[in-house]
Amino acid sequence: MSDHEAECITLKRRGQEFVRRLLAGKSREERLRFWSEQTRRLRAWQQARRTGATHQDPATCLFQEDPHVEAGLLDPCEVKESDSVSHSV
Repeated sequence: MSDHEAECITLKRRGQEFVRRLLAGKSREERLRFWSEQTRRLRAWQQARRTGATHQDPATCLFQEDPHVEAGLLDPCEVKESDSVSHSV
């Protein structure tokens, strides 16, 4: 495995852990609302990207409005590989 592949896997796992933390303790309805909202934000980002109205990457755009991130309760950059559950590659 190349260093680039290893970095990609690490980033993917950090993202998974970030979402896991966001959804921890949420009911099924709350999780569905979360994913519906993320879908709405992604579609808005895609439209803005098509018109040239944004140059942000989708992850920045999607999580910048998240109340957990805005309140400082969760920083996607703080999620470390050691914080996550064991993974197999």
